[in-house]
Amino acid sequence: MTDTARLRGMGISAREAEVLALLGDHLTNSEIASRLFISVRTAESHVASLLRKLEVADRRALAALAADAAGTTGRGVTRLPTPLGVLIGRQAELDHLVSVVGGARLVTLGGAGGSGKTRLAIEVAHRLTAAHPEGTWFVELAPLRDPGQVPRAVTATLGVADHASRTPLDSLIDYLRHRRALLVLDNCEHLVDACADLAVSLTSACPGVRVLATSRETLDVPGETLIPLGGLDARSAVALFDSVATAGNPHFTPSPETVDRVCGKLDRLPLAIELAAAQMATVTLQELEAGLADSPSALRATRRRADPRHRSLAEVIAWSVDLLDPREREALAALSVFAGPFGMAAAGSVVGTPTATADVAGLHRRSLLSRDADVAGESRFRMLETVRQFATGLDRAAVGSARAYHLRYHLRLAEEADSGLRTAESPRWMERLRASTDDLRVAIDEAFAAEPGSAARLVADLSWPWFVDGRLAELQLRSEHALAGNPEDPLLRSRLYFGLAAATIAQGDLPASEEAATRQIREANEVADVDFAGHGYQLLGMAAWARGDHAGADTHHRTALSYIRRTGSMWRLALVCATAGRSARAAGDIERGDSLLREATTVAEQLGEPMVLASALDYTCVGLLERQHFEAAVPLVARSLAAYRAVGYAEGVSSALALEAILAMRHDRWDEAETHYAETLEVCLRAQHSGGTATALEGLGLVATHRGGARTATRLLGACDHIRTSIGVAVPEHMAAPRDDALEALAHTLGDEFDSEYLRGRELRPEAYTGGIDR
Repeated sequence: MTDTARLRGMGISAREAEVLALLGDHLTNSEIASRLFISVRTAESHVASLLRKLEVADRRALAALAADAAGTTGRGVTRLPTPLGVLIGRQAELDHLVSVVGGARLVTLGGAGGSGKTRLAIEVAHRLTAAHPEGTWFVELAPLRDPGQVPRAVTATLGVADHASRTPLDSLIDYLRHRRALLVLDNCEHLVDACADLAVSLTSACPGVRVLATSRETLDVPGETLIPLGGLDARSAVALFDSVATAGNPHFTPSPETVDRVCGKLDRLPLAIELAAAQMATVTLQELEAGLADSPSALRATRRRADPRHRSLAEVIAWSVDLLDPREREALAALSVFAGPFGMAAAGSVVGTPTATADVAGLHRRSLLSRDADVAGESRFRMLETVRQFATGLDRAAVGSARAYHLRYHLRLAEEADSGLRTAESPRWMERLRASTDDLRVAIDEAFAAEPGSAARLVADLSWPWFVDGRLAELQLRSEHALAGNPEDPLLRSRLYFGLAAATIAQGDLPASEEAATRQIREANEVADVDFAGHGYQLLGMAAWARGDHAGADTHHRTALSYIRRTGSMWRLALVCATAGRSARAAGDIERGDSLLREATTVAEQLGEPMVLASALDYTCVGLLERQHFEAAVPLVARSLAAYRAVGYAEGVSSALALEAILAMRHDRWDEAETHYAETLEVCLRAQHSGGTATALEGLGLVATHRGGARTATRLLGACDHIRTSIGVAVPEHMAAPRDDALEALAHTLGDEFDSEYLRGRELRPEAYTGGIDR
């Protein structure tokens, strides 16, 4: 007789048999009701009926009968919580974790409080029940305070009886020794040593047992595989917010852009998103976003939560902070001054103690810091915004001292970078500065408020890298702000005017650039500084060249070289020789221009600094194109583009791409030319480089002309000319002939419509062509 038939012979219904089987898994009435989609009261009624029909005294006896009916004593037990809702997002993490747990004996799912470790671990365990036929258990450790109670909590969950003559751990090992089972230990961080000992003992003595731990701190034992859990991806974060908000307010109207910003402020942590979304029952999305600007950690639950640690975001963070010793708490407070990722050197400067490295490692181990992408060979860490705001209030004195150290560190960084950018190490320095962008901005803002002189020095030191990086509007604004404070040092004022002149010439404001360069020269001459006087004349020459005054450009560059050759700086010499060679060629002195470009290339190659080498090669290529030496230009353009990309100079990249496009057109590769010009356009729009934008539109117009798209081509060329006229720059010499030929052909094709189509170019949106030309 089968077990099912035997039960039916005792008057047990099919539903009661299902309830009995779940009692064998040690489920509560509530869990049974959820699993079978019945009410708790119905589950209670079935349990009472089973007690009566099977003539046993209590639930424990029913569980034993259920085990006997299954033919196993305690085997095949699945005791896992049943989540109330579906898991939103995390599919990639879920798949990865299932795979890892399937192959590793001990896996720790780490991450900050509120990142969803418990929910994900439960989902993983449900997915792996079939792979662990002799038991899958979930052990909740958050309520425990005594490390000695950890083994007993596990035996209680598994239903392993206590024996006076044996320790709970020994009983567990005996019970699990020959089983294929999965044990989920949830919330280990406050009992990490006890959990580590338990996990090592079980995995060592029980070869079929796998342990999945969730913890804000790693167990740090041999054989542990750590899987860090961060925030949700943007799409999943928005979906979770909308789901919770709609559940609490059926009239909630989603706004993806606003919700995405809100979720970003909450580091996309699931708990934080749920707490915020629940507020939609009483506030608007706009009110919520405004409130988060002050203190996201103040978010509180609007309904009762089973876990008291999750009633507010502050309580989630406090749970982790309470586990720190005083030194670590002070370090956490100090590190909260960082606005973005930071390296060990920066952390050491700000914390200001010999233990800073150990403190960072400890805070990372406890998930209060997360590991960010390495930069220039240096490991970097970041603090979640929610943690940062909480940590700022931990120790006001420590934070105050840290802010001063933070400014000193970034002053040194910018000063060292100013020198390093003139060496072969310039790509590495650019990478470091880009990675420190947020903190450099914070340092400048705080310095403007407290130490205007330090702020001016920071801006001056950052002028060149910001120019290279295409951060032109910010460079202009910061330079003007610093100059408004009228720094006492004339050389500092000259350096600030250099930044202003460089920013404005790159944005196409030639008069503003010439005014700033003239003041730069005056301030430099006041202290007999040949470096910045020379660069001032170089900038005047570049502005004259841009508007087509080639004689004036040549004159200014001759003066610039007379200053720069006295500096002894090979880098400055290469930089000025490159633009001077371009100007000399444009003025008709081809021999001297070529000589200067050869000198620039030779010096730049000796230095190995990509920026000046790329410029020298770029301008040499233009000369080759003007003489129609196309084959000779091909390798030089490729080298120039690679060097520009190495240092990340957007304007240079656009220039080299435009040259690549010209060469492609010469070889009848029009699709390739279109691709190069479209990328040029995208780069220039991002960098707000008006002259380069005009060049890209002009090139796309030539491509459209070749393909027979007369109207599109005419509008593109009209847009190009409109931009050049508005900023006062001339048509590059090597583009004049193909441009004129195209306009003549288009005028012939369109006839009377040509003028109107050309004027329509003024209304053209360049952004519409970053993907190329519609065919």
